[in-house]
Amino acid sequence: MIPINFITKDEDYKRSVVDLFYKKIVENCNLRYIKNIDTWCKSNLNISNRIFSFEDVIKATPPELILIKNHIEQNKIPMCSLYKHSLSGNKYCYIIDNLYNKKVPRLFIVDSLNITVCPYCNRNFVSSSKDRTLCQLDHFVNKYEFPILAVSFYNLIPVCSSCNHRKGTQDFSISPHDLELITNNLIQFSYHISGFDFLFDYKQLYIDLDYSNQIAANVEGLHLEEIYQIHADLVQELIKKSYIYNELYIQDILHNYSYLFDSQEELERVLFGNYLTESNFAKRPLAKLTYDICKELGAV
Repeated sequence: MIPINFITKDEDYKRSVVDLFYKKIVENCNLRYIKNIDTWCKSNLNISNRIFSFEDVIKATPPELILIKNHIEQNKIPMCSLYKHSLSGNKYCYIIDNLYNKKVPRLFIVDSLNITVCPYCNRNFVSSSKDRTLCQLDHFVNKYEFPILAVSFYNLIPVCSSCNHRKGTQDFSISPHDLELITNNLIQFSYHISGFDFLFDYKQLYIDLDYSNQIAANVEGLHLEEIYQIHADLVQELIKKSYIYNELYIQDILHNYSYLFDSQEELERVLFGNYLTESNFAKRPLAKLTYDICKELGAV
């Protein structure tokens, strides 16, 4: 689980992004529908002496989303009134079928969040081309069970298609939007050797995941321990590189090619093929795995 980072940490910028997102969602909408949804919110979402409007719901922070979800569950507030039947007889929810499916600015979300790698698995790129996103949006809180949260900014997680399909409607314990998320405190990668020829046969290496109970639902729901085994060849490469790129060799490169690198950290990224600090895990796939293995090998 990798935290989602905005282009800047500035809180005013973040608020401006969410404000603009709200405007994009409701512009040119059927005002009667929006008014009805807003009335539903104000009638049902009176939480801790605060009444949430529909705008408040769309802009709700990650803790507020969970607060709303728990309030609905604990008070058994029915969602059925948000669904209607169309002329064809099919169930229709304006929030999902119109606002989410037709109005959510997917490209705007991905670009605003400055996200390039799936925050759930850290294995696949999620990015955008000039006019479309090359990823999917997962609802951290299931949109069908809680349709009122279907277009909440912080409920939308840009992820790879593999993670989106694997997660489905499962409940995860931690959102990548969680401001308190510290990846290195939640999950660690390691490896063990099952045969003598591991340097030549990567199938004799097994990747281990050690993770806290706090993130267990995420790891187990995505079957991360299973799917990460495909990357045993990367672990093999890192083991070999750790023999070659020892500290003496690294210092020698820095001395002879100082004009190429701003720091030892940059050189290590070039040598080991990935970013090796937590703040940069979201920039390249498998950065967390690479960091943990390199650290275990004493390479960084």
